[in-house]
Amino acid sequence: MERVKILVHEDGENAKNPKWHLVEQRSGTYETFCQGEVFGYGQSAAEYIREQLKKGGITCPNCITRIKWVKSIKL
Repeated sequence: MERVKILVHEDGENAKNPKWHLVEQRSGTYETFCQGEVFGYGQSAAEYIREQLKKGGITCPNCITRIKWVKSIKL
């Protein structure tokens, strides 16, 4: 698993107080788990830092909420 911190959004706006998001890969693109913001070389103009996920490394409250919701599903 990986995490990402978006520093500059695709539209060129600087991120205010950037957080670490869970990375989700869909159809060959990388996206933030909470909002689906696309990033990556050739995918968008966003500036970001991406690294391997360490336990407890997600700081985005929206990602954390979605992760808890997914973990609550009983299969």
